[in-house]
Amino acid sequence: MITAITAILGALFTAGGIAAWFYWPILLPFVKPILSVLEFIFEYRVTVGALCLLVGLIAGDIHGQRTELAKWQAADLQAKLAAQTRDAAIAKAAAAEAQQLADGLNTKAKDLATKVANYEATLSNNAVCRATLSDVQRLQPIR
Repeated sequence: MITAITAILGALFTAGGIAAWFYWPILLPFVKPILSVLEFIFEYRVTVGALCLLVGLIAGDIHGQRTELAKWQAADLQAKLAAQTRDAAIAKAAAAEAQQLADGLNTKAKDLATKVANYEATLSNNAVCRATLSDVQRLQPIR
């Protein structure tokens, strides 16, 4: 907040200084009393000390703001790195689990294929399984 106030005051004083440069003869009667008041104020050391304190507070606020911003940015980067590391570990574990499940399914498929082949081999020796459709139709009336 102090930074914003200082920026606004600086802009106003700059604009006022530029305007005073062009309109100096018109503003001279108004500026002389202001200059005499400023001269009176700056004669006292306490006022100068207070102004130095004010400048120090403003500079300290700006420095502190930048320091805290740097700390927040560093903490944000660390959090992003930790999240990426955690996500990579989760993805690796999920891939390993999926591979294990796929291997299990492949083993079961091979076992089933072997069982089907064995069953087909036992059926090929059965006379009923060797009958064709015409044989079945021919034998229907016997029933």
